[in-house]
Amino acid sequence: TAKHGKYYFRPFGSEVIYQFYFFSSLFFGYSFGSSPVVGYHYGARNEEKLKNMFRKSLTIVLCAGGVMTLSGELFASPLTAVFTGYDAALFEMTRDGFRIYALAFVLLDVCIWSSGFFTALGDGGVSAVISFLRTFLFQITAVLVLPELLGIRGIWMAVLTADLMAVAVITVFLLKKRKIYRYF
Repeated sequence: TAKHGKYYFRPFGSEVIYQFYFFSSLFFGYSFGSSPVVGYHYGARNEEKLKNMFRKSLTIVLCAGGVMTLSGELFASPLTAVFTGYDAALFEMTRDGFRIYALAFVLLDVCIWSSGFFTALGDGGVSAVISFLRTFLFQITAVLVLPELLGIRGIWMAVLTADLMAVAVITVFLLKKRKIYRYF
């Protein structure tokens, strides 16, 4: 908390960022752990094992993201209280925002895993495009546009919106590249 004059200012949304890093670390862990296996099977031309790894990974990331989203929704109050228990108004705002923000966890997992998957296949260009579009273009655009349309809810919805757009791009890449890499 920084004091300026007689008012106290808190970094807006920083409490949600702490929670985001906790959840996203699990997604990055799976992506980093599965990438060598994907790369090995692709390099060894084990198409059936690569297809199996693709199916299992997609199932795992969707299920894990769903569990994280559900956990975020169910435990929004206690998770928020860890960081905002000292201020009732901040707690309410952060909890409500976190419930919106938590909806993005299922998509975040797909975005992180897909970028790592293409890197493991040796297609760093697609991985870079996914990461750039999601974290730079889509998020910045959403942060600039949505608050103008929806007020404070627009800020909370920016990541969800960016991830929805990124998943659309990922779907196009997965369909376009499937014949080259033969993962399904």
